[in-house]
Amino acid sequence: MGVTEIVFLPLQDDKFPNDQTSPNGQLHHHLIQTILSQPGVQRVYWGREIENPLMLRWFVDWDDIENHKRFMNADAYRPFVERIGTIVAGAAKAYHAQLRPHPPVAALSNTTSPITEVVTMWFPNTYPQKDQDNVTEDVENFISIFENHAHNYTASAAGWVDEEIDIPGMEERGKAYVLLVGWTSVEAHMQFRETQAFKDSIHFVMGAKNLKKIEAVHVSLTEVTK
Repeated sequence: MGVTEIVFLPLQDDKFPNDQTSPNGQLHHHLIQTILSQPGVQRVYWGREIENPLMLRWFVDWDDIENHKRFMNADAYRPFVERIGTIVAGAAKAYHAQLRPHPPVAALSNTTSPITEVVTMWFPNTYPQKDQDNVTEDVENFISIFENHAHNYTASAAGWVDEEIDIPGMEERGKAYVLLVGWTSVEAHMQFRETQAFKDSIHFVMGAKNLKKIEAVHVSLTEVTK
């Protein structure tokens, strides 16, 4: 079953990869090509967060999580990680999400969604399946509001994270849910937040049972395929 790896790379101040002709850009290109050369990889999307340009984000679509695990055990993985170490200012982190629809190209690629809002919701790590199902249903209802009322909405994808992950600002780990919402611009998203349709529907996410934390950032992602 298709899965999306979500990667966080906190960059050093002068290690921006945007210029593909620069040493940093060439190194980043090599890293992306190394990923794309692995069996089971479909595509990579990359970009820096709008709110925090020092945070580089990768989203990697895999055929399944086992293919990624095989890459992590391959001879090529150690030098790959060492190259990443030359551009990051802190520990990189990654996890996998069962985003649907898969692949989430329409919501992630800036050719279809110039800006992607990345929403992460954290819950207790013992969150029951019934409550997870309710969150999934409520998010689907929330997305329907965008589809019917947000003219600058482009696409969406959402799903649960496979691993238990750290909850920001808390000394605990939790179950996480990721929602991707595509927009024509950050401004378009901010304008929709002021509408009555948004205000009447935000309870679908903010009112989730036992929600421990929610965060949202924006990123413009370049899609790279084999």
